[in-house]
Amino acid sequence: MCVLTLTPKLVESIRLPKKPDTKDVFDKGSQGNTNNKGGLVLRVSYGGTKSYKIQYYVKGKARYKTIGRHPDMTLSAARRKTREFLNSATQAAEVQKSKLFKEVVESWYLHEVIGRRLRSASAIRRDVDRYLLPAWHDTPMARIGREKIQAVLYHIRDTSGPRTADLVLQTISGICRFHQTWTDGYTSPVVPSMRLDKRTVTERIRQRWLDDAEIGEIWRKSGDAGTYGVLTRLLLLTGQRRAKILGMKWSDIDLHTGVWTIPRGEREKGTPERLTLPPGARELLNEQPMRGKDTFVLYTPSGCAYSAHATDKAKFDSRLDSVKPYRLHDLRRTTRALLTRVGTNSDIAEMILGHKFEVVRRTYDSEREYQSQMDEALARVDAEIQRLAANK
Repeated sequence: MCVLTLTPKLVESIRLPKKPDTKDVFDKGSQGNTNNKGGLVLRVSYGGTKSYKIQYYVKGKARYKTIGRHPDMTLSAARRKTREFLNSATQAAEVQKSKLFKEVVESWYLHEVIGRRLRSASAIRRDVDRYLLPAWHDTPMARIGREKIQAVLYHIRDTSGPRTADLVLQTISGICRFHQTWTDGYTSPVVPSMRLDKRTVTERIRQRWLDDAEIGEIWRKSGDAGTYGVLTRLLLLTGQRRAKILGMKWSDIDLHTGVWTIPRGEREKGTPERLTLPPGARELLNEQPMRGKDTFVLYTPSGCAYSAHATDKAKFDSRLDSVKPYRLHDLRRTTRALLTRVGTNSDIAEMILGHKFEVVRRTYDSEREYQSQMDEALARVDAEIQRLAANK
């Protein structure tokens, strides 16, 4: 078989073979952007018939499919049909050998999430189980294109909001990039324009602090709100993250000095090493029953860490008269504002909240050198909260 770049003029003038032979001419201009070895073949018979055939391969063996005759079919039409056929055949082969989504996602989760000990592992697993596996469980990766991804993302946006959809998009992107590094010929379909939360970083920054009246009302009404009320008050008094208060154990607290040693996990966001709990917080702890030294301060009847704060918050908020909608994390932000109000140095306030030192200070300074200032600042915040609660 000779190989030429066919032109309409060449097709017309090509020499006929001798009887009873046929002559095949492979068209170099028909392969296009495909990895398939096949292409367009012009078969010329000794009687003058010129037919277009597609050459393709099945398990390494060449096969031929007739698609038309010259001059009924033009060379450009034959090339177009050849490329369409070969591309579809290539895609079918890729789908056939492509791994299923469920296989790829488990391998990705093991290597890229568990293997890297990501703190967000449980949240990632939840999103995969809730949104992705139900949609694509037995789908080959080659079949998961932008249309399928967008359908899932828009469903999440409509049910859980654009921010959640973008977090799931990050997970999808990670899975696709992982598969791309392990699979020849696969390219991730995720592009930046898929992001659904179009707000800028500045616009996404939440700015919500409780004003004095709101602080006073929440403090007063949290007194008879059970475990949720204790959680709320400890959040305001310490400025710590919700997870740290919920994970507080009696074994972490020196009941004589009131020093709370805060456990810190590897690669965890900034957390102060220890805090001396202010008088209001120590009084709250004295009112809580202790089931054992290594038990949670805030617990459920079964002894597990308290986890019904979302449901209890909704019930508690329904009792509030003049408090605008807020999140529990807004209480931490409010404590930071109170620290400034009572005259706390900015660095001390940031250390109380567990925000990271600047590089130089993190290298040469120790938080313990500032411990007394941190303790005094929290005591002043406690006094300010009590003052606001008294002003009905």
